[in-house]
Amino acid sequence: MSDPIQFPIQLAPTLSDLQRRKIADTLTNLGLRLNRRFTPSETAAHRITVNGDELAWEVEGKMHPTLGTDLTKVVEILSFAHLKEDPQFPDRPILTQYDPQDLFLERIFEDMRKALSLERPPHNAHPTVILQITHDVDNPQLRTAYQMARAAVLRLKGDKAQSAPLWAAAQSAVLRRPDPFWCFETICQLARQYGFKSTYFTFASYPGQHPRDPRYNSETPRYETALRTLAQDGHEIGLHSGIRYNDFAKPRSFLPTDPIKSHRAHYWSAPRNALEAWFDSMASAGITADASLSPQCCGSAMGSAYPLWFTTQSGRTLLLYPSQFMDTYQMQENAQGAILDALTPHVGAAIPPVLNLNWHVRVFSGIGPWKGYPESFTNLLETIIAKYDTRPMTVFQSTTFYKGQLNAYHFTP
Repeated sequence: MSDPIQFPIQLAPTLSDLQRRKIADTLTNLGLRLNRRFTPSETAAHRITVNGDELAWEVEGKMHPTLGTDLTKVVEILSFAHLKEDPQFPDRPILTQYDPQDLFLERIFEDMRKALSLERPPHNAHPTVILQITHDVDNPQLRTAYQMARAAVLRLKGDKAQSAPLWAAAQSAVLRRPDPFWCFETICQLARQYGFKSTYFTFASYPGQHPRDPRYNSETPRYETALRTLAQDGHEIGLHSGIRYNDFAKPRSFLPTDPIKSHRAHYWSAPRNALEAWFDSMASAGITADASLSPQCCGSAMGSAYPLWFTTQSGRTLLLYPSQFMDTYQMQENAQGAILDALTPHVGAAIPPVLNLNWHVRVFSGIGPWKGYPESFTNLLETIIAKYDTRPMTVFQSTTFYKGQLNAYHFTP
């Protein structure tokens, strides 16, 4: 990778510390997109200033209000996510639908590129993509009282797809076969076949769990053995926090030799009014990356083909990854083509974009509601491998890779 072109820029002295820090993060991400390193300057012609209560770019004395009225919002609410109240999650609003009126990084990128007469960065000859394959371990066992009761209730309510799991659970118990949802070996076989390592986001029990949280104990000998086998095979074990989970005060590890470095919240939930403290507590516990950005609100279609650099008020940094593909959305009509088409403009840039797949462990059973999901996964994987020069990485591996690359673009006000 060639060194980014230096581009001096001045921040107005009237900006608050919070505004300066969040604008600096935005400039870091913009620099990545533009192949420019923004550098602080006392006399730069390109300035960011405050116009009353509105933020705007000032380029050579001319205001460019098309960039919107709240530039700090880009980083403040995870760049793309519009936090809406969800009646199912009143205590911890979920990152749900994006608002078309919000300020997207893609829009800033295009407006700034035009305002500063910048060309798009030169593209490399090889269309490289960093491929993250991740698995939320929500309920890895079907033969539990909770799962069986849930399937039975749903079947009584008319969900015919639940008949297959109930039958599979009974049959596997009678014939002493493995639990249908215990799909770790199935995934490992695919990993060996296609040459990837996965990140498994594992649930941690905590007091006052939300009703929609997973229901299993990650500290049983059987599960610990499974995690140890995965780690020994080169896969990463991450934390899958519950909807009300806030216990980031100390480092956590499911295995003594494998401290947690990556995190994804269940249902992509995040505390609306305390995002910065939430991220800061993660970083203070040794977590270096968060993958809680929902495919409903961001992804390559929203200009987020790269991780977002987030700096907390205490100066700690996290990389935030979008989950562009989730198993359920992949099954929707034309979802695969739409997202891959949106990713294409980013492919070949100076730094390769990231493509994050979020496939739950249980869907590899292929039974009941998950019929066709294993075939959908392999079909998508083969399409990506054929279309791009893929570099499979765990979330932690890609974080190490991107931090080394992003440091070259980091703006310090």
